[in-house]
Amino acid sequence: MCDVQTGHFLMGSQGLYQVGKFLGRGSYGRVAECTKMGSNETFAIKIVDYLRAGSEEMEAMKIIRSLNPDQNNLIKIHECFQYKDYMCLVYEMLDESLEDFMGKRSFHPAHLCQIRAIAQQMLVALSGLESINVLHGDIKPDNIMFVDQITNPLKLKLIDFGLAVNPQELNIGTQMQINPFRAPEVILGLPLDVSIDMWSLAVDDLLHYGNQPGWRLNTPSEYSEATGEVVKGLNEIPDLDAMAEFHHDTFPLYEEDDHRAFLDLLRSMLAIDPRQRMTPSLALAHDFITMNHLSGERKASYAASAKHAMREAGIKDMEERFPTTFSDVVSVREMREEERCDHMSMTDTKTICYLSLYSSG
Repeated sequence: MCDVQTGHFLMGSQGLYQVGKFLGRGSYGRVAECTKMGSNETFAIKIVDYLRAGSEEMEAMKIIRSLNPDQNNLIKIHECFQYKDYMCLVYEMLDESLEDFMGKRSFHPAHLCQIRAIAQQMLVALSGLESINVLHGDIKPDNIMFVDQITNPLKLKLIDFGLAVNPQELNIGTQMQINPFRAPEVILGLPLDVSIDMWSLAVDDLLHYGNQPGWRLNTPSEYSEATGEVVKGLNEIPDLDAMAEFHHDTFPLYEEDDHRAFLDLLRSMLAIDPRQRMTPSLALAHDFITMNHLSGERKASYAASAKHAMREAGIKDMEERFPTTFSDVVSVREMREEERCDHMSMTDTKTICYLSLYSSG
């Protein structure tokens, strides 16, 4: 039990912080909103119960510091220090999580223009991590946060690097990621690389796109135990095309080509074989992200809405920031695949069929 309470003071190397309200609790500690004395600055301080866990996250953040946190949509760390038997990591203060945002909407589907803005920012984050060979290992709505919903309503950052690691340091069979976001190679105990994050991000995108069941990320039995309600329709698993039809009936502003592009991207990110799974850099050059398919007078109104959502996320000058063509990135990807060893030998047919429910349309 953490004995740091509201009103306590924490002394860091860059200043004295007073603990305000606690924002949440994770498996290793709590996060508190703290005020830096002598200023009006507020920070989110993660107070980790175990020094080893805190030290591991601190080391991960030291590596990630080589990336520009604002340009790569990663949370910014200011300092870290030890307080008694706790490790304190001082992060920038952000807004609410994507999980909380979805909850306020009763987990109803988001418009595809919003999903694109979310996906693009997280792909930039994963592309940055890939460039330094770091996998996040815990991509989920809880770990994606809005920066400031007043100034930039859709601007997001990736947080919580407690499990971030160079994949070369992982032993075969390492278990990571929570069940709903767990890549098939993790389940099967195969060698892992940064592509497991792409699987998790695709599942996150799918959560925004589909009409989610009431039991959501729990098992039906867990949901029934918690609510007393009987879960129905377990055999009625919609495919991606059925989800597209639901969007067509839900949103008045609908563009079939955009949904086709999104489903193409999603299927590529949900490839069972990680060697065939789309990389972040390749995904950033996909039509769904670049919006190359939204040209023409007929699509002008829809394209304007799509660009507006991107501006709300603080994304400007797409062509200038991501000029690489799809074919250019494909050629790079093919070169990379020639260098990779063939570790993928899936013999568990039942597992493959189960996982294919997410990737088959």
